Amino acid sequence: MERDGFIDRSQRFSYLLACENARRIAADGDLLSIASEHLERFARDDPRQRDGYVLWRKLLDGPREAIVAILTERSAEGNYARETAPVFPGLPVAVRTHLLRLARQPIHDEGGP
Repeated sequence: MERDGFIDRSQRFSYLLACENARRIAADGDLLSIASEHLERFARDDPRQRDGYVLWRKLLDGPREAIVAILTERSAEGNYARETAPVFPGLPVAVRTHLLRLARQPIHDEGGP
């Protein structure tokens, strides 16, 4: 376990990526319709993804603020939501690269990057 509570830098990167997606979702609700289409296409009929599908169907049908909250939550529930999240497209390569670099070091502020 790392100093900031993440298992490794991969989990930290997942969190940083989710925080960026949460920021984008808060600013642009259109991302949710694309994520919903992805969820329906790739998770609805897959029995291995049943629990994640149910979670995300509920989230995507609810208020945008709930999605932002769960993506940035530092808990087992937040981890599960990030692991099962549908695709939120359009993140520039430069932003991903920056987040990968940030993920090399522990996060000092538990509130996010």
